[in-house]
Amino acid sequence: MRQILLLALFVFLCGCGEDKTLEDYLQESRSQLDAGDFPAARIELRNALQIDPHSAAARYLLGTIHFNTDDNADAVKELRRAETYGWPRDETQPMLARALLNQGKFEQVLELHGEDLQPVSAGRLLAVQVLAALLTGDPELAQAMHDRAREKAPDDIEVRLLSARMAALRGKLEKGLEGVASVLDGSPNHPEALRLRAHILLRQNRLEEARESFSRAIEAAQIEFADRVARATINIRLGQFDAVAEDLNEVLKVAPGHPSVKYIAGLMSFRDGRNRDAIGNLDDALPAVSKYPMMLFYLGLSHLLDGDPDMAQKYAREFVELAPESIQGRRLLALLLLQNEQYEEVEA
Repeated sequence: MRQILLLALFVFLCGCGEDKTLEDYLQESRSQLDAGDFPAARIELRNALQIDPHSAAARYLLGTIHFNTDDNADAVKELRRAETYGWPRDETQPMLARALLNQGKFEQVLELHGEDLQPVSAGRLLAVQVLAALLTGDPELAQAMHDRAREKAPDDIEVRLLSARMAALRGKLEKGLEGVASVLDGSPNHPEALRLRAHILLRQNRLEEARESFSRAIEAAQIEFADRVARATINIRLGQFDAVAEDLNEVLKVAPGHPSVKYIAGLMSFRDGRNRDAIGNLDDALPAVSKYPMMLFYLGLSHLLDGDPDMAQKYAREFVELAPESIQGRRLLALLLLQNEQYEEVEA
């Protein structure tokens, strides 16, 4: 009888546990986001969506996570769902525009409209559309949108950085750096300005300065995934592999399956002589091959060292087609062609 009573008490106490509400899950997801713990935030949002799949807040937060982990296609889906379910367009439209721009969907960026947005949101949307207009070869439209953005939100830093972005996009890198410097004079720790400075320095092959700027952006930013990925790739080029491992550990916590993360993991596996791991990681990184063409070179080498010259030649050939100026790539392909007695191609 005593055991039955204890069992009944246990069941009663378990039944009295406080059920979490939708708002509880949303609040916990926000706390996890503030702490930079994206995987934990995703779990809370999945729980929230189990309660209400039409929750605009959950869709918006999920879209934010996708955007900040460079998963732009899913970010677009969730941000559009958030709008459909009633989330303010002032918060969705600028981010939606950037996610579309990151995918190269320039026409879709230009189709967005911000007539109903508050001045700062409208200015930020226009700032993204300026870049889309430049990338579609319409400098007159870009200039007109630039002027409208400055009218809408002249004091917003993202709008103030627009001239620097335009200069950099046109190849005027020093002018771009000057524009960023004018912003950093007043806001020395602004992550977006530091990030833009780093990317311009990277285009100038000023690797150590770019790394330092990314490091400052990481310290200043709440969300640092893309900056850590960029810094890791710079440290690979500089041979600073302990620093690469540190950033790799951090981004693995956030998005272990992301192609950029797989690329870094693949290069580290190759360096450590783990060719099978390198092949697995680099295969998973292939969706980002246009961003990191060197992955084809390392896939070729990894397959060669793993005893598969046919696959090695396949990837070496793809690399040379994508990066014909690479001496490393042509040397690797020539070596593989020589093994297969394809002498005419070797000579070329």
